[in-house]
Amino acid sequence: MKHIVVGIYNQEIFIAAVENGEIKHWDVLRPVSASKLESLRSEDEIKEYCRELWVAAVRAGATEQSLDEYVEDVIAECEMDENEEMYPCKDESDCEFLLPELRKEADAYMLEKEGVEIGTWESSGGYAPNARWFEENKNFKKWDYVFNNTEAKKIAKMFVESLKK
Repeated sequence: MKHIVVGIYNQEIFIAAVENGEIKHWDVLRPVSASKLESLRSEDEIKEYCRELWVAAVRAGATEQSLDEYVEDVIAECEMDENEEMYPCKDESDCEFLLPELRKEADAYMLEKEGVEIGTWESSGGYAPNARWFEENKNFKKWDYVFNNTEAKKIAKMFVESLKK
């Protein structure tokens, strides 16, 4: 199966999983703004995020650590020191398909057209750009942005044409 980073719709990047020229499913990445990323990496924010998890772990007898020790472990486990875009519980599924040149293209589009300075991208799940269960996707007619490569343009066009049938 080949994964093709196709386009952006509603500020999300859609990646087509293609086999024998047919789209089998979509993987989706959502943006995390630079300011939100900074917040998610803040020790105070992480501490607040972890507080309920820590309380539950203490009640269950799963930890004897203090909250501060628990937070230190959470930070260490997510390897924030090694990766400036990492934060606790970030879902990096499918982010490997957003190669540096595509990332640069996506970030530039988001800043120029959407006014969002990107801090990182994270997995949003798997659904088509016209997924009916997402109210904002019901009116999908065309991509907000298609990546500047032949495969992306071909898949983007194929998908839009399939909606007309």
